[in-house]
Amino acid sequence: MKSVTVQRCQVEDVVGRLLRNGLLDPDWAGAAERFRRDYRSAHYQPLGVRALQRQSSRAGQPPVIDRVEDARSRVGDALGRLGGLASPAGSIVWHVVGGEMSLNEWRERQRLGAGRVFRHEMAAGILIAAAGALAAHYAGGPASRRGGAPRVSHGQRQPG
Repeated sequence: MKSVTVQRCQVEDVVGRLLRNGLLDPDWAGAAERFRRDYRSAHYQPLGVRALQRQSSRAGQPPVIDRVEDARSRVGDALGRLGGLASPAGSIVWHVVGGEMSLNEWRERQRLGAGRVFRHEMAAGILIAAAGALAAHYAGGPASRRGGAPRVSHGQRQPG
């Protein structure tokens, strides 16, 4: 019998790549992952969405529809902090972090849909800044109330 070599490929998302390259603070990457979990819990994925009525609740947890509504509320709050879905920061978080679109796909969507042209470096910068704003939003700290993110240099936080 002939042996077969199996090669497993794991796709690294944009946030993971920015983190690995030292361009994204780990706390900011964690905030992006928190948004992604809420996005998934809110059942915003276009494929594989199950009928909510058919899902049963686990003992001691609220009904599925309540958990979905809570997740949608958290996603909406986060997007509101980023300037809404029509803003570059809100759009990139929705499509790239939540919808797991590539930066190039997002850039093309912006060019065709909104007439906005972003170079790849600009798109990465928007994503990094948006992740920082998400971290501030989730932390509920002063940066959250100011609407801005903490300052970073080369992926490291500066003392405040």
